[in-house]
Amino acid sequence: MIKKLEIIFVVLFLHGILLRFISLEWSNELIIVSGIMLFVIYLLFGFSIFTNVSPKSIFKGGFKGTPVWQIVISIWSGLVMVVSMSGLLFRVLLLTGADEMLILAVMSVSVTTIFVALMMLFKKQYLDPFYTRFFKRMIPALIFSLIFVGISSADLYYIYTKDNPEEAERIKQKMERREAERNR
Repeated sequence: MIKKLEIIFVVLFLHGILLRFISLEWSNELIIVSGIMLFVIYLLFGFSIFTNVSPKSIFKGGFKGTPVWQIVISIWSGLVMVVSMSGLLFRVLLLTGADEMLILAVMSVSVTTIFVALMMLFKKQYLDPFYTRFFKRMIPALIFSLIFVGISSADLYYIYTKDNPEEAERIKQKMERREAERNR
């Protein structure tokens, strides 16, 4: 159930980003709701998603056959995905702090992915489903984080408002106010 919800909200988040790029109404709301739901899913159920242990069986000891290092990496990976989602959400919505969150996301996703890849090579468990579940979530998170680190807020601002000069002026004034507040 959690994995299905994850897929649904990832698709909604990506659709929201596409709708935002073509300046359709309600795109921000779709991005916010789906981003927050992904945030909650990864924060609360990251362990379950990465280890394939159902949330119900966590409390009944269903994780007993899972190695300790996989449990730790799964919990850490859930937190890393939360940071990545937060950075993407902040960047797409042109909120302050997006640069810092995305840089932190890129660093943490990269380090975690390299560590797990080395563990896979060291333990020679190439076909273990844990690695498949891990890499199919972390690699896209890394790619999207890298893409949005490379896109500045000013570039997104230009993309969002190229067809609507009134909106451009409103957002420009808002960004100038934020900059003035930062410089105080």
